Amino acid sequence: MKIYISKTLAINEYDGFHLVQDHIGTNHPHPWNDYGYYVTFWLYHVLDSAVTKITSIKLLINGEMDTTDFLFPKGDLVSKKISNITSLLSTLEAVSLGESASYYQKINFVLEGNK
Repeated sequence: MKIYISKTLAINEYDGFHLVQDHIGTNHPHPWNDYGYYVTFWLYHVLDSAVTKITSIKLLINGEMDTTDFLFPKGDLVSKKISNITSLLSTLEAVSLGESASYYQKINFVLEGNK
């Protein structure tokens, strides 16, 4: 399963999970500033061009204040606004947290066929 950092909602061509900063697709010009940290994302899943919005999550990388600014250039660009970060994740010192209990239920549902 591929994981991307995406600076767009035009993600339906790239199967996998997409971390999209919380302000993209809204009228807000900047991501949520959480006491100087920019770590809030909407998680989407794409399979065969079908896009499912999972929920919001936080992804904090040790020593970094802006997760997107850190990960996007280190990933493999697949388009101007989408970077494949799958290979980076196993080497990161990071924590992630779904912002609701339903996060884990939704992930389980989406991955049902890929256990």
